[in-house]
Parts: sequence; C-alpha cells; structure tokens
Amino acid sequence: MPPVSKASVFHHKVNGRYFQILDPPQDHRRGGLTYLRPGFILPLYGKAASNMIGRARDEKGTGIRILLLAPVLAALTLAPLPSRAGEETNRDMLRQAPKVYVDCSLSGRRAWRACDLDHLRAEVNFVNYVRDRNESDIHILITSQDSAGGIEYTVAFMGRKAFLGVDDTLHYYSNRVDAEDTVRQGLVRIIQAGLMRYIARCPLVNLMNFSLAREMKPAPVDDKWDHWIFSLYAGGYIRGEEMSRRSELSGRFSARRATPDLKLDFEIDGSSNVSRYVYTEEGETVVYESLTRNFQCDSLAVFSLGEHWSAGGSARVESDTYDNTRLAVQIAPAVEFNLFPYSESTRKQCRFLYSLRFSRVSYLAETIYDKLGENLLSQALTVDLVVKQPWGTAQTSLEASHYFHDLFKHSRLSLWAYLDLKVFKGFSLDLSGSYAVIHDQLSLEKGELSPEEVLLQRKQMATNYRYRIYVGLSYTFGSIFSNVVNPRFGNGY
Repeated sequence: MPPVSKASVFHHKVNGRYFQILDPPQDHRRGGLTYLRPGFILPLYGKAASNMIGRARDEKGTGIRILLLAPVLAALTLAPLPSRAGEETNRDMLRQAPKVYVDCSLSGRRAWRACDLDHLRAEVNFVNYVRDRNESDIHILITSQDSAGGIEYTVAFMGRKAFLGVDDTLHYYSNRVDAEDTVRQGLVRIIQAGLMRYIARCPLVNLMNFSLAREMKPAPVDDKWDHWIFSLYAGGYIRGEEMSRRSELSGRFSARRATPDLKLDFEIDGSSNVSRYVYTEEGETVVYESLTRNFQCDSLAVFSLGEHWSAGGSARVESDTYDNTRLAVQIAPAVEFNLFPYSESTRKQCRFLYSLRFSRVSYLAETIYDKLGENLLSQALTVDLVVKQPWGTAQTSLEASHYFHDLFKHSRLSLWAYLDLKVFKGFSLDLSGSYAVIHDQLSLEKGELSPEEVLLQRKQMATNYRYRIYVGLSYTFGSIFSNVVNPRFGNGY
C-alpha cells in the first residue's frame, strides 16, 4: 500500500457474512471520482481484497491518482439467489431493501444535468425509492459548488431509523464541458458506492456481486490549460407582429481559473435591444422606437488565507443607457470571513464580506444633482447565510452600503431570503423575497420621463424602496414508493 494512505483494515461479521472495513485517514479530502470516508464497508469474496481508487496530492500539490489496493472496484450487479432458495425468497429480500429519499438541492442547468431521478431509479434498482424523507431509511442530499476546472457535487448519505448515525459524504467532480450523461453516470457510481455500507447491513447483501477492473498505475495530472476555463457565447432573437417588433443581440466571454489558493475570474458581456411599436392616438398613427444598450466588464481575484479568511478585490467597467451611465470605472479591494470552514460550504456558509469601492462615473445626461460626472468613494458590508439540511434549504443575504460624501443621505440596505421547507410528510413550503431601502440613485436623469419610457421601463425611475415576494405550497400524497420508470407518451399532454 502506498505510504500516503495509512489506512487501517479490520473485519466485521454482519448477517453471517464477513466484511472488510477500510478506515482511511481524514486527509483524503478530494477525489476525481470519489473518496472513502471512515467506515466504508466492502464485502470480501474468497481471496479478493476490497479496493477503491483514491486521490491524493504529492508534496508539490500536483494531483495524482493512487491505487489504494491492487484491483479497482468497477461495477455492482444483483446476482440471483441459489436455486434452492426460490424466487419467493428473492422477492422477500428485495421487499426488505432500504427505503431511499433523494433530495437534489440544485437549480438551473445543474439540476437537469444531475437531478435525473428517473435515470437514477433505473440504474440503482436494488433499493426502494420514497417521496417523503420521513418514510426513508436513507436520506441522500446532493449539493454542488464551483471547483477548480468544473463543478464539485457533494453527496451526503444520512442514515435514519435502523441506520441512524450511519452517515457518509462522497464527492464527484465534473468538467464544465461534460455531457449530461457523463454527469448522470458519475453521480450514479457515487451513489452506488455510498449505498454499499447500508446494503452490507441488510439481507439484500446476499444478492450482491462485485466485479473488478484492471490495475491502474499512478499518473500525474498534466493540465495544459493550467486550470483556466474559457467560455464564449453569442445570441439574439427577433419577434414581431403587425404593430410591434422587438429584437435583441447579446454576447459574453469569460475566463476563470480556480485552485485551492487562488481564484481568478474575468467576464465581458453586453447586449443591445431595439423595440418598435405602432399605435393610433387621436386618429393619428404614432410610431415609437427605442434603443437600450449595456456593456459590462468584471474581473475578480481572491486569495485563500486559511479555512476561514479570504482577501482580494474586483474591478468593473460598465456602460448602461437604462441608468444614464456613459462610463463607470470601479476598483474594490475586499476581505471576507466565513464563520464555518470553507470545506463545509456545500452544506453551510456564514460569510461576512467587506469592500471599499473607488469609482469614476460619467453620465449620458445631466443628473438630478446637476452632475455630468463625478468621483465616488463608498463602502459595503454583505452577510450571506446558506444552510442545506434534511429539513430543507435556507439562504439569506443582507447588504448595507453608503457613499462617504453623505453618510446618511446616499445609502442602500438590501435583504434577500429564500426558504424551501419540508414541513411534514408530503407538504413543502417555498418562500422567497427581497426588499431594498434605496437612497443612492445618483445617476437619475434630470427632467421628466415620457409615458413610453415609463411603461416600457427604458430608463430608471426614482424610488425609495423595491420589493418582491413569492409564496408556494406543495402537497403530495398517495403511495410512498416511486421505483417505477415509465417514459411512454412523455408527460402525456
């Protein structure tokens, strides 16, 4: 065994069968496919040893794949019982399989890439899936965050009822360019591996077979891009009818690099929107046309200062016809403290971010303060709290900022909150909202806005507050099982 993996190995007897328990050290933090946590259980078959691929780092920090033991665990299959047991015993054992609730706390593109529960049910078919976590024996929570070169998916296994206290956490790393099926299959392998320690405690273990792949040799990671990821996007649309037409053209370029010690982010994006409306007023035909443009260039550099502190800064160049900005340049050094270790960020965060902002702004038209340009100095404090637990997800962000030339007159206080709460069996509550107290609209254009500019929201209007509230309720009842996958006729509508 390689010296980097000083794991202890001992045997345990469950349901009349012997198992080998690999208890690796806590520093096996990362994995290209997965990594082991203390107490991971693998069945022994004759002279075959239990083996998994881990990932460690050499003294220079270069990622290398290391063979913890000789062969590699490759696939899991359900094997038939001996003929003397009969099909009835087979069905009885499957009936006693653990009940699993899958909680995929992802949104947007990551959700449809990773949260394909039909695919999971079809591939991992040796457990029973339920719709409510209170009915489950195993609660699987899937979360994600950006990592160096891609996305890190964290899969937490939480035992309930007979498995209470049997918990585990595994990780899967995907590239940003990976296809949907690649991500789905990677998570399937992680979930299969994580479920084994629970299956080992059930009669269902007698139906399990394990196959081994060929031996793999250690190899250093050779990244010719040095962790840089580049992205290009361009798009547009046009739509219209007899009395109106609208078109938009947009583009974006980004370059990102993330390592454990340094995070770099650079992005340029812009868009142009043209609208044309024809209507009749007092018997005359009126044609209204409007054009809005915006351009923004952002850069960010963040240095890691341990498990709780970070320091860095950002820079921004922007132009926007909506808020009367011809050109604005801003530089903002910042420091952040996380109450929890950054390594736990997929489950909980409490971050305090302070920034000092230096800005030079020129306006398209004279402002209500009789300005065509000015230098500004401001500061901001942001508090972000994120908690993802079996009972649901809670997120909130509070930001306070002000300009130094008038501490009380030109300030803003913004609050945003989101709550996804599993209240009781089958009943969920979704709450989200935001509220801002606004006293810092320094770029407001002097003069009156036309009715068209107000109705079509082509220019910024004066306001002292802004809010948004959303409430959603969901109740599902009936059979607790959801094992069946039937794709016929799609959704049927």
